[in-house]
Amino acid sequence: MPSPALPTNPTESAHRVRRALLVANPISGAGRNKTAAPKLAEELGRLGVAADVQFTKERGHAPKLADEAVAAGFDAVVGIGGDGTLREVAEGLRGRLPLGIFPTGTANVVARELAIPFHARGAAAVLAAGRVARIDTCRANGRLVLFTVGAGLDGAIVHALEGAGRTKAISYASYLRPVWRTLRSYRAPRLRIAIDGAEPRAASFALVAATRYYAGPWVRFRPGPSLVDGRVEVYCFDTPTLPSLLAVGLRGILRALPGGRVARASATRVRIESDEPVPVQADGDPFGTTPVDLEVQPRSLPVIVPAGTAFL
Repeated sequence: MPSPALPTNPTESAHRVRRALLVANPISGAGRNKTAAPKLAEELGRLGVAADVQFTKERGHAPKLADEAVAAGFDAVVGIGGDGTLREVAEGLRGRLPLGIFPTGTANVVARELAIPFHARGAAAVLAAGRVARIDTCRANGRLVLFTVGAGLDGAIVHALEGAGRTKAISYASYLRPVWRTLRSYRAPRLRIAIDGAEPRAASFALVAATRYYAGPWVRFRPGPSLVDGRVEVYCFDTPTLPSLLAVGLRGILRALPGGRVARASATRVRIESDEPVPVQADGDPFGTTPVDLEVQPRSLPVIVPAGTAFL
């Protein structure tokens, strides 16, 4: 059965959700999803939305489930977990159905940006209302990215967490040991960042961001990028020493970034390269090493959002 036509204007709300597939990551957000997914299904049922629950078995399983949901006639697919789960579901959907969100992960950056409720009843109400907005995404080295790519310290931390065996439920506490180990051996890399084909600029740490939030609620850029302007913000960190990097981190917690030793530029295309491979993260998951070529895909992802979402 063909899916209803999706709205092309980012403020339209014309997608009725009668049947939704809930794709849940069982290890996301300290393992709460084994109870959170059935709870959301129950709340959706009260609102007249039939919901099926599928738990992912491994990384890379969510895209397959989302792709199968399109053929099975679902009206929407809901990612239950963190930002990595959302990215995988979106990858499988490829814009053919709207993405729903129930944030149960660690950072939940996309959900915070879109003001998605963190409790089942509120999230179900948003999903049942079916207000769809088209938001920007990116392609980095051919792969979907929802909100951020980082090259340098954060990439090294994410890779360290993965190397420690990310097979159990994770939380912010899970990052403590990888952060400590990474900081103990930290050596600032030398990056070259080319923005929209211009002459590369040097940095020791680079972030490409499509959202104001970074690493959950702790760091927020001011004024911050938009998810519907067809651009990303590139933050170049001139922090060759650990003390200078920690000082910038404090500015971020105080919501005073950019500033100090951090410069910002707006872009549609970004290339990050280095003489030696530097760890890269995307949406909080390992993303290989440099070089990275990234390009914005304007309004390429339909997402179910609350009425009055501030970014519209």
